[in-house]
Amino acid sequence: MKNSISFDNIDPAENGADGFAAKLTVGDGNVFRGNVSHNNIDDGWDLYTKVGTGPIGAVTLENNISFNNGKLTNGYQGSASQNGFKLGGEGVHVPHIVKNNLAFGNDANGYTSNSNPGVITQNNIGFNNGTNLSLTTYSHITPDYTIDGFASIQSEFGTKDNFQENLGSDINYMFDGSKSMNASGEELSDELLNSLETLFNYDEDGNIISVKRNEDGEILWEDIWETYYEVVGVEQDKPGEPGEPGEPGEPSKPSKPSKPGEPGEPSEPNDSGDPGKPNGSGDAYAVGDKDDKDNELPKTATSIYNLFFIGLLALILGITTIFIQKRYTKEKTK
Repeated sequence: MKNSISFDNIDPAENGADGFAAKLTVGDGNVFRGNVSHNNIDDGWDLYTKVGTGPIGAVTLENNISFNNGKLTNGYQGSASQNGFKLGGEGVHVPHIVKNNLAFGNDANGYTSNSNPGVITQNNIGFNNGTNLSLTTYSHITPDYTIDGFASIQSEFGTKDNFQENLGSDINYMFDGSKSMNASGEELSDELLNSLETLFNYDEDGNIISVKRNEDGEILWEDIWETYYEVVGVEQDKPGEPGEPGEPGEPSKPSKPSKPGEPGEPSEPNDSGDPGKPNGSGDAYAVGDKDDKDNELPKTATSIYNLFFIGLLALILGITTIFIQKRYTKEKTK
C-alpha cells in the first residue's frame, strides 16, 4: 500500500479501529510505504498475532507517519491501545522491518513490539509519544531485536524508552526520562526536531491539519532524513525514485509542530509494561486484538491446544472402535 491516508476510524467497542492493519492471518509480502495514519481510536498500524493462528508474513513499514492515535480529530478521547506502530502479539516471532518512519503524539507508544521478539527497526524517529520506543517480550522468550538507528525525542513529557541494554549504540539516541543520549553519552541535537516543522500544513492557531505531499501523493520529507543521517551519524542510503526503499520522498516547504492537547501532542501515557523487566511485555491491555501485558503465555493458547489433543484422541478411539466392530461382525457371519 502506497501514499494513502487513514484517520478518524472508530468502532462501537472502541478497541479495534486501526488506521492500517495487517494481522492475525495475513500472508507474506505486505508493504506499507509513504502512508499517513492519524487520529484513529485504536492504533495507527496493527500487526497483531495470536499463538492459536501462528505467525503472519513479515511486513515492511517504510517512510510512513503515524500520529495522534488514541483520539479523534474532534477531540474525542478513546481508551484502546493508542499506539503509533503496534508490531505483534502473544510472543509470536515475526521479523517485521520498520524503516524510516515517524511516530509522534500517540497516547501510548510510538513503536511497540507488543511482545513480538523479532522486530527489526532501522532509522526511525519517535517524538512526544507516551513512550517513544518499547521493544519487550515475555520473560521466558529470548529477544531477537534489532535497533539500527533511532532518534527518541521528548520535548514536553513522556516515559523513558524500554529496550535491552545491549542494543544501545552511538546511532541510537534513547530517551532516559530526562534527555536523549546515545551509548557514549552524547545528547541529541535540536536540529532534527526543528526540521520536523517542515512536514506539515497548519491552521492559524498552529495546529497540524495535514501532512504535505506532492502531486503524486508522496510525503514531502524536505531535508528531514538528510538532517537525521547527519545528526544521528548514520550513513545515508543512496536515494532511488521517490517513495522507493531508502528514499525519504521529495522536498517542499511547510511550518511548525503543535502543542499539548492539540493534534500532534499526546495526553498522559498508559501503562506500557514493567521497565524493570528487560523481557517484559508491551502496552496496555485491550479487549479483542489485545496488547500483551502479563509475562506468561495467554491462557487461550493452552486451552486451544488442549481441545485439539482431546479431539484427536477421540477421533483415534472412534476409528479403532469402528474397526473392531467391523472385524467382529465379519468373523461372526462366517
